Amino acid sequence: MRRASLSRLGKGLAPSMVGRRGSSTQRRASFATLVVILFAGFIPAKATDSICEAVAVRSTMKEGHLSAIKRGSVVDAITQYNISKKTGEASFCSHGGGCYPADALRLTNCVIDKRRPEEFGDEISYSLELLRSKVPAQVRRQHDVELRLLDLGMCNACADNAAAFYVKMPASRCADLVRRGLEGDPKAIDQLKDTPDYCTE
Repeated sequence: MRRASLSRLGKGLAPSMVGRRGSSTQRRASFATLVVILFAGFIPAKATDSICEAVAVRSTMKEGHLSAIKRGSVVDAITQYNISKKTGEASFCSHGGGCYPADALRLTNCVIDKRRPEEFGDEISYSLELLRSKVPAQVRRQHDVELRLLDLGMCNACADNAAAFYVKMPASRCADLVRRGLEGDPKAIDQLKDTPDYCTE
């Protein structure tokens, strides 16, 4: 397969680049391609509210707004990493759950995105990005569908449910609606935004 790739890369070279320079150019191009392939699975991608998980590396007690957790517990639906501007205290917060000391949790399939911090009152908040290599193929597929449904205007929970129907129950009425919506059918998109009962779990 590597020879075929090198052959394809060489087809577009001008005559002046053939020979030693051409071989060097091809080697650099093929090496860059190989690097991309090797690391593609580790490139972070936008994460939805339901996919990021962490495991507790130590037990904690409830303190202030922070929840208690036992070592070894898994926390799902982690949505943000917050830092208090007053105390410097860092925490992870989960959707529909609590917040936990950041040093008590280890993210298992996401990383902190520190490129676009947002300020909310006394806190600086960072979103998370998905590490695709750390997520099973079916979960990745559902995540990707959910992102596309969010782009169509569905609410977070609605998109999560509809994506689950689409991936796990492809013959369902909801999956058919999602399919038509992803294909650009305006009527289907409007129906998805209205969240029909058959698209709720």
